[in-house]
Amino acid sequence: MSAILKLCEWLKVARSAGKGETMEVGGALEDERSAVQAQAEAVKQRWHRVWIQSVEWQLRLEEAISGRNVRMLHSYKAVY
Repeated sequence: MSAILKLCEWLKVARSAGKGETMEVGGALEDERSAVQAQAEAVKQRWHRVWIQSVEWQLRLEEAISGRNVRMLHSYKAVY
């Protein structure tokens, strides 16, 4: 994701420096670049939320295994 976002930023800088195509084609490319950048940002945010959730679950599992949260461990065994 980082590489895609860097490429989008590079394309934006190149476009503003006059290295783009004609206005009509350049505008279409700019729209596409903006769309790709927005999608990449959304995926990056979703991935970050998933990563945070996985860390939370890891901490819960570590607590359950170590016995620090005995009630959680017992309620888990009682359900199954």
